[in-house]
Amino acid sequence: MDRLKQHSLKTQSALRFISQNKKGQASTEYILFVIVLFAASYGMIKLFIWLWQYKFFLLGYGREVINAFI
Repeated sequence: MDRLKQHSLKTQSALRFISQNKKGQASTEYILFVIVLFAASYGMIKLFIWLWQYKFFLLGYGREVINAFI
């Protein structure tokens, strides 16, 4: 139990240090921003590849939807 409590205190101390250290906080936010940016761009690339593969299939459905409203 002591090890768990010591680890918890170390983690809280490290998080407190980052939150009080403006440069550390900015660096952490920048790293997280870059990770989210890469994840989003990867998702968009996968979406465009999927759309390109099924473009004629989707265009056919799009034409049917437009015809239904006209």
